[in-house]
Amino acid sequence: MADTSPEERAQAMMNVDQGYLAEWAQKLGMGTAVDAELKKKLETKLGELTEEKYKEGLANKESAKAAEKAAGEKTKSYLKEQMKKVSRTTDDGRTVITSPGMAHPFAGNYPAEMPSEGTKDYITFSAYSNGVAGYTKAQTISDGAAGNLELEGTVQLYIPENIAVSSKVNYKNTDGSNTATGGNLLGGTGDDDFLGGNGQINNLLSQISGQVVGAIGESGAVAAQISADNNTGLAMGVGAANRHVLFEGVDFREFTYKYEFLPKSWPESVMLRDIIKFFRIQMLPMVKANGNTFKPPHYFTIEYIIDGKPSNYLHKIKPCVCTSVDVSFGGNGQFAMIQGSPWQEPAPALINLDLSFQEVQLVSKLDAALGY
Repeated sequence: MADTSPEERAQAMMNVDQGYLAEWAQKLGMGTAVDAELKKKLETKLGELTEEKYKEGLANKESAKAAEKAAGEKTKSYLKEQMKKVSRTTDDGRTVITSPGMAHPFAGNYPAEMPSEGTKDYITFSAYSNGVAGYTKAQTISDGAAGNLELEGTVQLYIPENIAVSSKVNYKNTDGSNTATGGNLLGGTGDDDFLGGNGQINNLLSQISGQVVGAIGESGAVAAQISADNNTGLAMGVGAANRHVLFEGVDFREFTYKYEFLPKSWPESVMLRDIIKFFRIQMLPMVKANGNTFKPPHYFTIEYIIDGKPSNYLHKIKPCVCTSVDVSFGGNGQFAMIQGSPWQEPAPALINLDLSFQEVQLVSKLDAALGY
């Protein structure tokens, strides 16, 4: 007889008959005789087994809770130790995360001489940790107020060879089954009266014909098409002419910037290392103290600076989240490192950095008029 759970045994006892009782008695080593005394002993034994299993399950549950609590405490301890290595307290009392040796707020630029009197065209990437509409605030449209900005850092990079903007709106085409299209649905060519003329009949037949082509098969569809070509008063049409286009919404815009860095000195190599760290730190979430959930990553603002001031010709960009930071070292047929002096650690001679961002607020007609 297959093993059964205590609950199944208890349920079996409620409807036990003589033959089944004998089987249980044999399984529990009580012999095969069936009498009132044996039944009583069997009930007692089954009760003990059920109670034992219950206690075992309770103990397992308590053990699991204790293990979960111990794991939680271990996680908290680990996060606390790691936080000591990379966190610092700002002048306004905020705890921020930054890599050892990096200032907060971080300030980075490449090339090293930028910005300067000779380099006035660049892109500014600024990261913030305060709430922003469409992302970490309930409202989805910004009121334009700056609020209490909590700057995490700013990076200024040269403008790459190509920058682009793509705006996309989505539409859905109806299948012609919608008949709520007003008077033109029944009006034929539009020259007939709404309630008179053969146009009303022809258009209705055309709808019917178009919507049931799948049902009447190819031969019926061919006949309807030939009939439609005859241009007679009672000719049927093919296809559904009363189709519409339904507006569905707007996509969030995305932006990608591709860079190729060739550091000319040790300080530039260090700066590029820190710039990459900065982008990765700001794009990634923070594990909360419970060890089970995340705190959302910070958001960015992106601005094009031409001749030392914001451009009125290039598109503006709403607050963004950084969706990817792709880094590769080496290229042009080989991997190479540079070293300025023996005491300096070798650094990559060629670094490729691809940055991708997505706006957290949709662009509307009003925004487009304002240059977004």
